[in-house]
Amino acid sequence: MNINLKLVGSNCNMRCTYCYEHDMPTWAEKRLVPAEVSAFIRTVPAHEELRFLLHGGEPLLYPKQEMARLLDVIATEGGDRAKIFIQTNGTLIDDDWIDLFRRHDPEFVFSLSIDSLQQDGLRRLGRANLGNLLTKKLELLRSRGATVGVVSVISRENEASFIPFMEHLAELGVKFLTLSKLRRNRYAQAESNASVLSEEAFVLFLERVLRHWIDTHLYESLQVQPFMTLLSPAANQLCTFLNSPSKCDAFVSLYPGGMQTGCDHRDSGASSRLPACDTCAIVSWCGGGCFGEEKDETYCSARQYLKALIDEIRI
Repeated sequence: MNINLKLVGSNCNMRCTYCYEHDMPTWAEKRLVPAEVSAFIRTVPAHEELRFLLHGGEPLLYPKQEMARLLDVIATEGGDRAKIFIQTNGTLIDDDWIDLFRRHDPEFVFSLSIDSLQQDGLRRLGRANLGNLLTKKLELLRSRGATVGVVSVISRENEASFIPFMEHLAELGVKFLTLSKLRRNRYAQAESNASVLSEEAFVLFLERVLRHWIDTHLYESLQVQPFMTLLSPAANQLCTFLNSPSKCDAFVSLYPGGMQTGCDHRDSGASSRLPACDTCAIVSWCGGGCFGEEKDETYCSARQYLKALIDEIRI
């Protein structure tokens, strides 16, 4: 089970235009307390793995002493079946946070949301130069020997300049990179939804990045998703490619007060699998994509092209 812990509800120090959190109704800016996480753990059958993602809002707005108690609760009550991850915008990382998480797990992976190290029109932090700030945070993590991953949301704003950015991330010591397509959602600002790539444009972007990643041997230092999974002979576990009608049920979001919802993407504007998936020859590979994504007219042909590309490269 994957559990997104919304530690501070929708509270965040940034105002990214595509965020589905900060304008969502209902979620007050309160804190999720360790006792609520403890109560949740006791409801989960003992045989199930627990993958906790410290999420937001911005999880590093959570008080450090309370974070230490939360990590202890998860370790004590979750035991060996519990793993903890974080998704942060990275702006608040400092030595104290690094020490706190590495005391819990010396191999702790710091996952940062970074779409560009240039000024990005969709991600905003007041008047601060976000690119310079995040570069310094990545340099700090590298100097401390921390394991770092980056999640990048791909849009019209950054797709053309992404390959140099990816190379720079590798130079800064980033080991894991996840490429996530910007999705339309009903809580995003209009300029964000206007920056969404068609599925065809996104797949052509993936092809450019994939061929560069292979041709330059960048794969030797930087693991990139979805390529690592799609090229692997092992069974696919990426939800955007998983062929299961109940895949969204594997995700739970836990908010302050103990309130639970399902997958963030589905709750931010649900659709479902396309009717054409029922008779599609590649549905076992494609899975119908994200069930919370609005599919455009290029979706199916683009997915077919992507499968042919992956098959070609695997051969």
